[in-house]
Amino acid sequence: MIRLHLTLLLALIQIVFTERMAVQLATGGRGMVMLANLIDPWLTLGLVVIPFWSDIKQVLGTRVFRLYWLPFTACNLVLPVLAFLLNGYPARGIFATWNAILPICIMFVGIVGTFRGGAYQRTISNYFLLAILVQALLAMAQMAGSLGYMPGPLRVIYEWDLAVKVKFTGNNLIVGRSTGFYLNPNSLGVWGLLAFWISFFLLEGRKRTIGLVASFLTILLCQSRGTLFALLGSAATYGIALTYRRGDREDRKRILHLTGLLAAIAIVLIATPEIGDSLHGLLLDVPIIGRAYERYLSGAMVFTQGASADANFNGRVSFWYEIFKYISTHPFGTLGQPEYKLGIPMDNQFVSAFAQGNLYYLGALLLLLFGGARLIGSSLNTSKLLATASIAIAINGITAVPLSYPASYLYWAIVGVFLAEHVTRHSKEVHP
Repeated sequence: MIRLHLTLLLALIQIVFTERMAVQLATGGRGMVMLANLIDPWLTLGLVVIPFWSDIKQVLGTRVFRLYWLPFTACNLVLPVLAFLLNGYPARGIFATWNAILPICIMFVGIVGTFRGGAYQRTISNYFLLAILVQALLAMAQMAGSLGYMPGPLRVIYEWDLAVKVKFTGNNLIVGRSTGFYLNPNSLGVWGLLAFWISFFLLEGRKRTIGLVASFLTILLCQSRGTLFALLGSAATYGIALTYRRGDREDRKRILHLTGLLAAIAIVLIATPEIGDSLHGLLLDVPIIGRAYERYLSGAMVFTQGASADANFNGRVSFWYEIFKYISTHPFGTLGQPEYKLGIPMDNQFVSAFAQGNLYYLGALLLLLFGGARLIGSSLNTSKLLATASIAIAINGITAVPLSYPASYLYWAIVGVFLAEHVTRHSKEVHP
């Protein structure tokens, strides 16, 4: 049991706290390496891999893992090394291989926790719920502090948080949006997104209610438009799939009509200024809601008015054109992190994969997402969880690079849980 607690604490530290545990190394002032990232794989090896290798080996040998998740993992391991050898990247860039090693470590924790069952799973749910609450509370404190609502004695929390972010983000500091224990609000958005679906499918009773409310509040406080659209899109997809699986023809018609009606109302409100102004004008004067609502509204207008409706999104599209130009003369991509060679931010998961590894890396990413999304019609909770999480990550990936954030390691824990249950079901079918 002690090993279990150490393993879970290690996993949560890796997922939640590593962006606050950065230490500057001798990298010419350009890079930072997470101290916990260096230690974590070795601790995972001793606490999880060696003691439970027989369980892990079963999963790694499955066809479903090798087909859908191994190609992406292999690319993450190989490409940084090739970037150093073939494309002029500095040696420190090889550390990016940890982007493959760390998610696999978290996946191993999910595998072992599922195989152990019973008390292990109850302990995991307790730790996870605590993490959701801690993230939500800090997000609330950050928002209250930015608006000047924090009482005197508690303001030290906000000041400490701001000092940490100023130290580690410099000119990239984002204020007015909650970041939780991360340094970027988009990271918190990915955490809230995955935490919401894990709470929905795996937690029960009061834990489930608390988890859903806290994670949804976290999503609103980070004010990530991509995350909110990802939540709504994945929820709509799950709702339609649920109806088609369980409902009769009339049920299917009703949900399609309802979905169409809601979409039509949203489009009318966004596209018709006189109607929209009369309804959303009151919201803009509310301190927290108004600022978030304005961000979400400008993001939604992209769907009706194109990229020019939102300056942020329009800038991203212009960056994407530059990437396509680079690929036309470098058919294997940048191999390493695209930002280093191109000097532009990567704000799209698919474009980032295309820039780094052309169609072969993009194909590996699509396989990973399809491997989960194809399960949306399943009747099993873990399969439905993986499906909605994959769809949510895919939608969020249009305006962010969620798989590059430590919060996305939660996704790999979900993959581990699914694969362990897949092995268990297959074993029962072969040896009933």
